[in-house]
Amino acid sequence: MKDSIKICFPESDAELDLLTLPFKSTYRVLSWQGPSNGTLLTPDFNIIDLEGKYIVIKSFRIIPYYPAANAVDMYVTDGITVNQEIIQSGARIDRLFDIKSVGTVIVMLINGAPVNFFNANFPLDVDLQNIYYKYPEKVQTISLTVNGQIIFNLQNNTATDSNLKVNMEVYLI
Repeated sequence: MKDSIKICFPESDAELDLLTLPFKSTYRVLSWQGPSNGTLLTPDFNIIDLEGKYIVIKSFRIIPYYPAANAVDMYVTDGITVNQEIIQSGARIDRLFDIKSVGTVIVMLINGAPVNFFNANFPLDVDLQNIYYKYPEKVQTISLTVNGQIIFNLQNNTATDSNLKVNMEVYLI
């Protein structure tokens, strides 16, 4: 196919395109969890499964959760009557209010070097699909931090860190 995307490997002339990639690799979903305050997220996978393999990142998704009890994520008033929706701690956020001027910074390091497609401010509930980014070296280490805030209380515009789950679909070669 002349329009297919080719993935080349430095130590050989081997090429894969998007049609053969699933057949010549191992598909995995890597998951992390933790707060959105810039600290290292905890991986929910074994790094040994990735060591010594090339990684092709297919997708990347952040799923935010309210960090504390009694978040106000719906608030309306007519000056007399106040109606608000209170969300409990640990609830997944379907209707996300984050801070546009701040944004969310994602720092992924593979072998201590930053993955260069995370060089922008994203919304906290980012969902990147069909990336097909191949890291040029074999994986030895991988780490992830996310720094972003949500509006915790719409009534008084309080911002806070969120709890997160991050899922990343990858192919290992």
